[in-house]
Amino acid sequence: MRKFIFSVFLGFIITACSTTFPEKKAEISSFVPYEKILSDIVFEDFATKNFPQKCEWFEIKSVSDGDTIVLGDDTKVRFVGIDTPETVHPTKPIQYCGKEASDWTKHVFKNATKVCLIYDKLSDERDTYGRRLAYPFTKEGIDTTAELLKLGLARGYFYFPFSRKEEFRFYHDQAKKLKKGVWGKTKGTCEKV
Repeated sequence: MRKFIFSVFLGFIITACSTTFPEKKAEISSFVPYEKILSDIVFEDFATKNFPQKCEWFEIKSVSDGDTIVLGDDTKVRFVGIDTPETVHPTKPIQYCGKEASDWTKHVFKNATKVCLIYDKLSDERDTYGRRLAYPFTKEGIDTTAELLKLGLARGYFYFPFSRKEEFRFYHDQAKKLKKGVWGKTKGTCEKV
C-alpha cells in the first residue's frame, strides 16, 4: 500500500512539475530589469499648449530667490515642482549655486512689469507658507521653472502631486547626469551656466 501511495504521489509531483516549466525557453533579458530610456519619451509641450492661452497676468514686484517671486500686491509665488538652493533663508547660509539661481531668475524678469502665472490642476493652490503655487512665464514665453531644472540651478521637488512630474524628473536627471549646476560640486560650475 505504501508503495502504491508513494507511486501515486511521485506521479503527481512529476506531472505537476512538468506542467510548470515553460515549453519555450525564455530569453535572459526577460528576467533582467531594464531602465526606461528617457530620451525616447516625448513630453506634451506644456508651454505651447498653455502659453499664452491659460495665462493669468500679474504685475511683478521683485524676485526673492531662484524659485520665488513677489507680485505687485505682495503675494509671494513659489514655482511648482522645483527647489533652488537657498539665498534668503533666515536660518540657513547661502547654499551652493543659490546665488546663480537667484541671479538667473532676476535676469529673466529684469525689465518685466508683468508675469504670466499658469496653475497646475493637480497642485495645491498654496503651499504651507501661504505662497501661491504656479509656473511663472515671461512675456516672451520662457518657462522659467523648466529652464531652472535644465540648467541644473534647481532640483526637482517631487513630494507633492503636479502634472509635469515625469517631464521635470527627466530634466532633473539630465542635469544630474551632465553634472550641471548644483550637480557639479566643483568650483566654477555654476558660473559657467
